[in-house]
Amino acid sequence: MGSSPFGFDQAVDLATWGVGLTQQLARTVAVQRGIGLNVDPSSPNYGELTGSFVELRWQRRAYA
Repeated sequence: MGSSPFGFDQAVDLATWGVGLTQQLARTVAVQRGIGLNVDPSSPNYGELTGSFVELRWQRRAYA
């Protein structure tokens, strides 16, 4: 197999830790937040955030 032309398709940091939180704002509206942290001690990006997101969600039910 050849190498991928997409940079995001490479397995660089294999040890990450993620956490997320969802908060119900109103009946069908919720906000969800999350972050990822590199916990691979052999990585040059050790201790850095690998990604974060915030999303506003509309859900038909308050439970999943």
